[in-house]
Amino acid sequence: MMVAIMTANLKKFTIFSAVWSLLFYIALNWGVNNQARYGALILLFSLIYGIGFSIAGKRLGKADDDSRVRYNLGAAYGAVATLIPSSFGAIWVLLFQREDLWQIIFYLLPMLIVFIIGIYQYKRTIKGMKKEKLFQ
Repeated sequence: MMVAIMTANLKKFTIFSAVWSLLFYIALNWGVNNQARYGALILLFSLIYGIGFSIAGKRLGKADDDSRVRYNLGAAYGAVATLIPSSFGAIWVLLFQREDLWQIIFYLLPMLIVFIIGIYQYKRTIKGMKKEKLFQ
């Protein structure tokens, strides 16, 4: 049995995350520029965005075969759900919020945390597999 680097559903979730985040930041930018209903629109967009991520992650994650990968699938979905939107957020700040460039820290910090956790988890495994799983 060949071990997959990314499952088909994780790849779908990655693509979904990119498209969904792009649509969210387009809507967010439009909402920020629409001063009349700023708060309500941002809240509505955020709720739809969060619910969409939750549904997609649950549906795609449940269909994955955990035995075909050497890593924690939940952590992989969590990393994708953090890294993709954070990347889009950082790009959004660079392109459209240049006067508030300091806000980029809110997008770079989660990316750094995921990176540190990933390194920590990798160092606690043997070639990406937990000792308990290897020596069953």
